[in-house]
Amino acid sequence: MSDGLNEFRKLMARVQATIREDPARAVELLDEAVRCAESLDQSGARGDARRVPQLKLWKVRCLVQLGKHAEGIRTADEVLARLDLDSPVEMRLEALHLKAAILQEMGQGSEALGVSERASLVARESRKPDMMADSYCRYGELLRSNGQVEKARSFYARSLEHVPEERVDLRVATLCNLGNALLALGHPERALHTFDRALKIAADHQSVRRGPSQAGRGNALQELGRLEEARQAYLAAQEDFRDMGDSQTASGIGLNLGHLLSQEGNLREARAVFESCLGTFKGPFAAQRKASAMGGLAEITACTESRSEAAVWYHRAREAYASCGDCQGEAYARLGCGHMHMRGGDYEKAAEVFAQLLEDFGSMEHPAGCISTWELLAEMARDTGAPDKARETLERALEKAREVNDPHHLASLLAGRADAELRAGLVAEAGASIEEARAMLADAPMVHLQAQLRLLAVRQQLARSQPPAFEQLDSIERLLERTGHRFMWLEWAEVQVLALRAADRSEEADALLERARAQSRELGWLSWEGVLARLA
Repeated sequence: MSDGLNEFRKLMARVQATIREDPARAVELLDEAVRCAESLDQSGARGDARRVPQLKLWKVRCLVQLGKHAEGIRTADEVLARLDLDSPVEMRLEALHLKAAILQEMGQGSEALGVSERASLVARESRKPDMMADSYCRYGELLRSNGQVEKARSFYARSLEHVPEERVDLRVATLCNLGNALLALGHPERALHTFDRALKIAADHQSVRRGPSQAGRGNALQELGRLEEARQAYLAAQEDFRDMGDSQTASGIGLNLGHLLSQEGNLREARAVFESCLGTFKGPFAAQRKASAMGGLAEITACTESRSEAAVWYHRAREAYASCGDCQGEAYARLGCGHMHMRGGDYEKAAEVFAQLLEDFGSMEHPAGCISTWELLAEMARDTGAPDKARETLERALEKAREVNDPHHLASLLAGRADAELRAGLVAEAGASIEEARAMLADAPMVHLQAQLRLLAVRQQLARSQPPAFEQLDSIERLLERTGHRFMWLEWAEVQVLALRAADRSEEADALLERARAQSRELGWLSWEGVLARLA
């Protein structure tokens, strides 16, 4: 019997030595340890009834690392079958949480929610505050991932009600999750306040990581258009995660920096970041992070390359988001697919995609998604020569953006409304929209949005029969050449053609118009054919 115990102890020492660096070898050793423990139990050796279930739970964690989801589910079910109502509630909860996480990773969101809800009920029946708080927080995470954001928010709030005073780590984690839910619900100011609360608590306790709070602050600040502050928050978060030896999460924050670079207009740098990220990610969150990198590459490709190339990236991102059960990410990738249908002139298919997305974003209680969809519907109305319809759609989007106080979307929507007003001959109204957008944007370094407002101002001057501002137009063209934004170059070309004609330089205007048509055809951006045809 003592030989059996000695063998078991040696196996456990080998497990501890390999479990972090070599999960495949650890699984083999854990199977040996389970057989040894079961033999000890049968021989009547003094032991712990929790020994075999705990070994199998360690095995589940290793299987998750190896991506062996089906075997992980089977092993978790073996643990749950072995545990009875008298077993430690901590072990039942751990088995349920692991099973729910694997199901979510497999894209089986509804099944994951069912398991996580069961864990919440087990925790509530235990009447142990820390278990209740932890289980409510985990359930909230899965609800948010599956598009039930408002319900997730309520469970985070419930979790905070039960967090014991000594569980500072759990309080900070739950506040960060609550901040993410508020961001998804379109409340960046409230989200920033929540992340600031989490950061203050973390700063007062050296054992608690500040990285998640800083990363959340970066997301909220970016939504608010405070890009330099967002950059500093992301860099601080990366430093914290690297200090903790978590290089994967630090690389994940690189995605946020990539999106920020793209928002600033640094498209080439952003592309390099996303391409680098694709080959970096490993482990349980790799699929979702790779999906985000693909989405970023799709957005940049839609601005700089052909429609067909962008459509491939959006399709890949959609499949990647769907595979890991990220409903919101998958919906945004579908939005990109719809945009590419629109760019290709397939307005019927685009309208069908947008209609479904308005329904889906509405059921997810995600106003930012609805706003983005309305913005593309307005763009489609513009391209098909219906500026009044574009303006009507943008008014709806503006009402929602003002309701949730989303300054970045507000400035972009106001620029779109100014464009629709100029096309409808509402010159004075367009001027008011341009000024409001400029005030909203202030000095935020959103290069392409600033360039769009400058183009609109030149068009307004032309509509008022004022002399063409060629120096301003030359400056904008140089900016677009530097950033590589080829789609916005078409918008610049439209205004330049109008300016050249106003200056009686018809030959130059016709040559530029033909060049713009050639680029539109080359890149498959057929939606601009109608816009350019109206200039002929």
